[in-house]
Amino acid sequence: MTLSQQMAYKFNFILRVITLFSFDMMIPLVTIIIYSNTKGFPGWGLNEIILFQGIFIFLNSIDRMFFQRVDWTLSYDVRTGGFDRYLLFPINTLAYISFTNLSVEHIADFLIGIVLALYSFNKLNISISIFRLLLFMASLLFALMLVFSIAVIKYSIILRTVRIGRLGELVRTVKNYGQYPNNIFSAFLSSAFRFVLPISIFAFVPSKILLESYSSGILVIFTVIIAIFIFSLVFWKESLKKYTSAGG
Repeated sequence: MTLSQQMAYKFNFILRVITLFSFDMMIPLVTIIIYSNTKGFPGWGLNEIILFQGIFIFLNSIDRMFFQRVDWTLSYDVRTGGFDRYLLFPINTLAYISFTNLSVEHIADFLIGIVLALYSFNKLNISISIFRLLLFMASLLFALMLVFSIAVIKYSIILRTVRIGRLGELVRTVKNYGQYPNNIFSAFLSSAFRFVLPISIFAFVPSKILLESYSSGILVIFTVIIAIFIFSLVFWKESLKKYTSAGG
């Protein structure tokens, strides 16, 4: 759906923005309630966990804005044969389907994430070196690389199977584990979320870089993400070769 189509129904658009804003604000509010009545997450103070959540909401908002709507539109186009015309466009097909389905209402999530992260960063009075700042920025870039890679793998599966109704929901469920500190999980899951499917990059790693000089396996995490990224592109190209018009 194009931006002009989304803006055509202004009341619906405004209502969606307010709904998303309210939903995302519940996350820090629930956190405050938890920390007011319990010890909270082990090893994380209130402002530290709000920083963590702000980073996660920020990164997740980019996923929502650019990639989540593609699941439905791509499945529909493959099923009806509309995907054929994308192959005729004089631009990269993957780039076209990835960045022309903008869900602009998720700008609310984007802004909330930034505000929460900046607020908690200021409250914590963190002083970081240039190296740690660059490492933090690198972790955000690698997080976005993983978000894109997962999206491309989903697109590839849709091309091959035409329609998998719960695929997006399954992926979102797995990614949502990234909104919890990695150290609260068992040793097995903690390692899996760092070195197999490194969803810890969505908030845990960037937060730790800001809060302390995090270096525990970070190069391994980056390497795994690069490998997933390369795999996703290869998988996409192979899936394109197997594509048959109108799913037939």
